[in-house]
Amino acid sequence: MAISKPKSLTLDVTLYTKPAFYLMYMPVGMPYSKVMNEAKAKYDVDEAFGTFEKNRMFGSGYIGANITNPDDNKNIKTISGDFRMIEITGSYKQLFNIDPHWKEDKSDAKEFYLIYKNTPEDTPEDKLITQFIYR
Repeated sequence: MAISKPKSLTLDVTLYTKPAFYLMYMPVGMPYSKVMNEAKAKYDVDEAFGTFEKNRMFGSGYIGANITNPDDNKNIKTISGDFRMIEITGSYKQLFNIDPHWKEDKSDAKEFYLIYKNTPEDTPEDKLITQFIYR
């Protein structure tokens, strides 16, 4: 289990998204796989990118899949620009330990996302990779 040092990341992604309500950073009634499956049914999905998430401690956020062929604007968001990124390998429980890492790097960050590079459905817990991005 490891938490990387912050590094630079440039993103330019188009996301098919589904809104989700969050309670303690967990989506209620919106499985990540449902979003990915809906995206695959409508668009070409870049599965290597992973699953994108804008979560909240409490309130509204969204889950998204990186697509390459948007043909409408329904549930589509574009995220682009320069970010900082911390990569976490291992249990999702480690996400609660990253505050000192990003705050030391960029304490004025106002925008935060998670990218899940793989899933617990097909990956052992110690091999899970999550990217915490911020700017």
